[in-house]
This record gives sequence, structure tokens and C-alpha cells, in this order.
Amino acid sequence: MDVRRDEQLDNETFDLDDILREFGSQAEPAPEPVPEPATVPEPEPAPAPPGKPKRPVKAPKPVREKTRQEAKPKPERKPKPERQPRPKPEPRPEPEDLSPEELLQQWEARRRRRGAEATFSWLLLLLSAVVTVLACHPGWPGSSYVAQPAANIVLLGVLVCHVLLAIPTLLPGITGLAKGRFSPQTLLTLAAVVAAIQSVRDLGADACSYAGVASALLTVAVWSGRLRLTADCRTLRTALSKPDPDAVVRREDAVPGKAGLWRGSGDAVKLAEDLKKPTGPDRAMAALCPVLAAASLALAIVLAARGRDFLWTWCLLLLGSCPLGGLPAYARTFCRLSGRLQRAGAAVAGWAGACVLSGPVCAAVTDEDLLTGRSVVMNGMKVYGAYTPDRLLSYAAGLLEQAGAGSAKLFLDAAAAHGASRRYPSGFRIYDAGGLGGEFGGDVVLLGSASFLRDMGIPLPEDARLKQAVYIAVNGETAGVIALHCRPSESVRNALAALLGSRGVTPLLATRDVLLTPEMLRSVYHLPTDRMYYPAGADRWALSEVPTGKTEQGAVLTGGSLLSFAAAVSGARQMRFSARAAVWIGAASAFLGLGLTALLALLGAAEAANASNLLLYHLLWLIPAGMFTGLFVK
Repeated sequence: MDVRRDEQLDNETFDLDDILREFGSQAEPAPEPVPEPATVPEPEPAPAPPGKPKRPVKAPKPVREKTRQEAKPKPERKPKPERQPRPKPEPRPEPEDLSPEELLQQWEARRRRRGAEATFSWLLLLLSAVVTVLACHPGWPGSSYVAQPAANIVLLGVLVCHVLLAIPTLLPGITGLAKGRFSPQTLLTLAAVVAAIQSVRDLGADACSYAGVASALLTVAVWSGRLRLTADCRTLRTALSKPDPDAVVRREDAVPGKAGLWRGSGDAVKLAEDLKKPTGPDRAMAALCPVLAAASLALAIVLAARGRDFLWTWCLLLLGSCPLGGLPAYARTFCRLSGRLQRAGAAVAGWAGACVLSGPVCAAVTDEDLLTGRSVVMNGMKVYGAYTPDRLLSYAAGLLEQAGAGSAKLFLDAAAAHGASRRYPSGFRIYDAGGLGGEFGGDVVLLGSASFLRDMGIPLPEDARLKQAVYIAVNGETAGVIALHCRPSESVRNALAALLGSRGVTPLLATRDVLLTPEMLRSVYHLPTDRMYYPAGADRWALSEVPTGKTEQGAVLTGGSLLSFAAAVSGARQMRFSARAAVWIGAASAFLGLGLTALLALLGAAEAANASNLLLYHLLWLIPAGMFTGLFVK
């Protein structure tokens, strides 16, 4: 039965409904048919107007939808390489510094050009001054030959020539203005330009222009530049005249409470670098000139608001406020000093060197400075007791040679002349009272002045009253007196007088010789030695050499005498004082001139504020400035 039923099942066919009915499930209802959307008829195109051919309508291109399979894969982005910083450009190699010899050649060529420019400037200024005076004073003799319009044309032409000659002088002021620096050269350039514009505008007017005053200012500026170059050339030429020059060096706190000045080794390269540094008067004038320019412009604007001519007023105020006396303040003093020091064998390193040598200082004076040539000779000898002259001379020569005294050679020659052998002391000592001591075999020897032996408790003979003498004591008794004669040297006298006469300078007797004491110098040179500093023996021994450590160079010395040292120290201090005084005079003249010209412009006193009076005003202020920069630098 089962086999037959299986065969029936195999022969019958079943549909989906029979299967669902057999297993107890109902068939899902058939989905309702969705009505198709009604087709909208396309609008007929409007008929084309007659006369124009109808353009064929292009069939739109079938849009092909891209499936995900058809879409092209986006290419993978490559990682951007890391941006490396640009290498910094290598700095341009600075031009090699010129050697002092090459720098001197360059300065000499520039000095010759500036000399020619200054000569032509003075000649043109003479013409400009004559024309200005005659044009401003019609009643004076010769004024009838100077017509007013022609005078203004001549003055304008002279001013243009002065500007052309002063271009090398004014160029640093023009280029410095781009860097925010307002120097005296910038103020002079501004005054010359304003004066030229005012002269061009009033070329046919009856009043005399201010071009002559501007020419005077430019002439003084060119002359100052020439003096500065002359001083630098003299100084550098003096320093190069000796292969290995000495120098005046400064060491701070070398002496209690003061700095010290010594003779050390010099460096011409360092001196050339110091000469190129800006100076104190230049910095003071650079700080003063912007104030004057701004004040003159502000006052000109205020006076123009009151009805005054702006250009005329500003030109008057600018020319009246120029510090003419301060322009050659440093150049003239340094030029005069360099000429004087060149003859003495010294060269100050400009303003920087003067600052090094200024202030309260002690100037060291050594044996080599005071004992020059045959300044000390032996004048006799007296022996006490059983001692012989050759024995005493050998004792004295041994002690002086051990001390490094300047008169050691004199005693060695005298001992050799007496047939004495050279002796060397043991237990060498330097006493604070100014003497020397040592042992020769079993003899204890003391050497010094009469006051030194008294301080040591050694009695002196009654006839031993010589000031210029050396006393010898052996084993506590006076053994002999060696009379000496010191020949005064004129150069040493002048050098000591210069040091004693310089305010703030104290001569330091850093001597090793028992003969060189303040009492001896007073009796020989007749100078007030109360201001000299005479330290104790051990300190004097240490101060006789240049102290080690940081030192500053103030001047270079080519002469070996004390006079060159003293001339450099005293001259540098005088130059600094005179230049600063001239700057103060220039500042006073500038502010006073600004006030006077503003008052005259306010009152409308054009006759009183003419070019001739303004020129005379500046000339009068040059007299005290010239006294400080010339007469006081001796």
C-alpha cells in the first residue's frame, strides 16, 4: 500500500494553492494593479516668424545613469610630502676691515678732497657775505652797485654751489633720515632746502633772501668735516710711526678709590677702531636738532595762523635755531690737540680715548720716567768707621739691582771702577718708610734716605745733612753717605707740572729707587709735591708694574719720555672739557636764536630780522665757541 501511494504521489502534480492548503496557510492577496499615469501632450512649438529660417531642434542626449558598479573608483590620494623649511640664506660676507695703513690712505685722500671743498666754500662765503651786507644796507658805500633782484639771484647761485660742495658732508644726514636718525647734517639740509625755496619764490622781491645765511652754515659744516679728517689722519699717522708703540692704559680700582693710568703696550688697530666711533658732541647735537626742527615748524604754523607768511617765518626760525657754535665743537678741539700731541709723540684715541683718560685717576710715574740719561751723577762719598768705599758701593749696588731701581747702573759702574766685586743680598726686604734692606754674609745692610734711617732708630752723624744723598747703615750703625747730584730735566719738569695742573689727576710715585722721594722732587724741580701719592714700599713696588687684568687703551705713545704720557693725559681731559663747553654754547645760541626770531616774526619786524643781522648773530656766537675749542686747548 505504501508503495502504491508513493507512485500516485509521484504521478500527481500540485500547485501552490494545494500546498498552502495542505499545510494550513492561506495565500497572500494579489496586489491591486496601479493605474498608469496619464500622458501629458507636449506643447506645440510656436510658429517661427516669416523671413527667419527655423533652426533644427537638436535631440537631447540621453542621460546615462551610472551605477555603483560602473562608477570609476577614485584614485587613492598620495600622502603629501612634508614641506621642508627653506634654508636660510647665508649672510653676505662682510668686507674685510681695512688695516690701519689702508685706512690712513683712504682718510688722506678724503682729507685732500675736503680741503679743496672747504677752500672753495670759504671763497664763496666771502662773496655771499659781501652781497648780503650790501643788499641789506642800501646806504652803505658800494650798495648802489648791488641791485636787489640781482643780489637775490647771486645769493641763490652761491647757495646752490655750496650745496653741491657740501654733498659729502650732508649725505650721512640724508641717509640717516631714512633710518629714523635726525642729525645736525639733516637739520642743515632742511634749512638749506627751505632757504632755497624761499629764495626762488621771492627772487624778484625787494627784500634780501636768507640764502647767504644758509651758505654760512654749510661752510662751517664743510670746514668741521675737514678738521675732523685732519685730526684723524694726524692721530693715526703718529700711532703708525713706531712699530711697537706704548700706550696709556687704564685699570679700574687699581688704587683704592681711584682708577690708575700706566704706560703699557699699544695697539694701532684698536686706536683706528676708536677713531671711527661716534662722539659725545655728535650724540648731543643729534638729540638737540630734532627738538629745534620740531619747535621751529610748530612756531611757524602758529605764526602763520596769525597772518604771517609761513615760508618766510619757517625759513627765519630754522636759520636762527641752527647751533652753529656746536658744529665744530669736537673737530676743532681734536684737530688742535692732535697737532700738539704729534710733536710730543702721543696720539689720543679720539673721544673714546678722552673718556678713558677722564675722571679722578692716578697717573703712575716710574723710575724710567724720572731718571733719564745722566740726570743723576755721583758727587762724592764719605765713609764712617772701618768700612771701605768698594765694600759699601758693592752693598748699595746689590740692593739697588735687586730692587730694579733706576740708579742701579750708576752704582754698579762706580763699584766696578773701585774694583769691587758684584754682591747679591739674601733676605731682601722693602720697607714702608722708603728704604731697602738685606744681608751680605754676616752684615745686615740698610739703604735709604736720612729720614728712613731715623725711622729705623739708627743715629746719624751731625754732619750728615744732605738731601740729595743715599745713606748706608751696616749692623745698626751709619757706615757711609753717598752724595748725589740730580740734574733737573726740562721735559720732566713740564710733565710733572702738567699732571699736577690737571684737575682730577694725582701723580702716583710708583718708584723703586730710594732716591726718588717727594722731598727730592720738591728740592730739584721746585714743584708742590703735596698732591703726589707716595704709597708704602711694598705697594709702591707692586704699582711700579702694569697691573694684570682688564685694561682700556686711551692713547698711543711713540715717545719714550714722561712728557708724551703727561701730554696725552692732560690734553685729552682738556679736549673733553672744551668740546662739551662748545656744545653748551651752541645749544644756548640755538634756543636764544629761536626765541628772538620768533619774537621778531610775531612783531613783524622784517627790517630787524634781515639776513645781515642774522649772519652777524651767528658770527658773534662763534667767538666764545672758538675760544673754548682753540685757546683753552694748550
